[in-house]
Amino acid sequence: MINSEKTRFILQISVFYLLTDVSHSWNLTSLNISDDVLIWRFTVWKNRAFLAIPRSANEKQEEWKPTLVEVSWPEINLPLNVANAVISPKLFPKSRSLKRDYETLISVTGLDVDVRGRLWILDAPDGYDRWPRIVIYDLKRNDRLVSFTELIKVSAKHLMSLVIDPFGDQWGFRGYIADAGDETIVVYSSGNEVQNVTVTWLGKKLGSSVGLFSDLKDGLHYFMTSERASVRWNTKLPLNAQSHLVLVQNDDVPCITDYIMDARRNVWGLINSKCPGVTKKNTSNNSTLKSRTIKIQKYYSTMQ
Repeated sequence: MINSEKTRFILQISVFYLLTDVSHSWNLTSLNISDDVLIWRFTVWKNRAFLAIPRSANEKQEEWKPTLVEVSWPEINLPLNVANAVISPKLFPKSRSLKRDYETLISVTGLDVDVRGRLWILDAPDGYDRWPRIVIYDLKRNDRLVSFTELIKVSAKHLMSLVIDPFGDQWGFRGYIADAGDETIVVYSSGNEVQNVTVTWLGKKLGSSVGLFSDLKDGLHYFMTSERASVRWNTKLPLNAQSHLVLVQNDDVPCITDYIMDARRNVWGLINSKCPGVTKKNTSNNSTLKSRTIKIQKYYSTMQ
């Protein structure tokens, strides 16, 4: 047993040293991207994660920065020398000089991967002389370009979300893109078929929020910006406060802008230092995010 005050002091200093000599695997500074950049969306396929970093119109004259980045998954902490040498972020698709003009991404605002391993990208540059587009790459076939489709006469101003239906049918896969204006959703079918889509009004959430994700147990996750809390609504119950659980609420998670589910059916949140539309950052001026992702606690036994 260790009783010495001197020994305990030395151990505390040693732990502090170890914690300061690590780096997150999502260190984007090598791509000229700041640590506190808004990573709006993310998606995961096997050991690869893809980050959507939207670009605003006022960045036209600034130094070019990537809008879609590939990093390792899961996010881990490693010694600095290992992180810098082994794990480095990459542009996606590969070098800009190798891409044709129609492959050049301007401002990625939505991402998702379907069950066939195809990465769907919503490129919606607001303030640029281009229509928003859906670009699809096959991750199983060396990131081969599958298709690109312009959303003619659709405003890019509020197009900030892309979700792929996990179940394909005879018409292929469907992508849901919002907001196309007046709170409308664009439904994109990879099979080029016109179909009727039923819309059901469920009610209003508890307040302003970002991120929206449905889990496998009829739960809907979202982040309440006013409460700085990640909550889950049991959709089998009425849409009220009593049907919600607060799953994450602490100073290390000032904002979650997106959620995903990994291969083990764990739900993960994407952390940012500021929620869009909030005038002040939720972290102090001298603090930095300890991590960019958080595993949302298990919920299966809490609301059955």
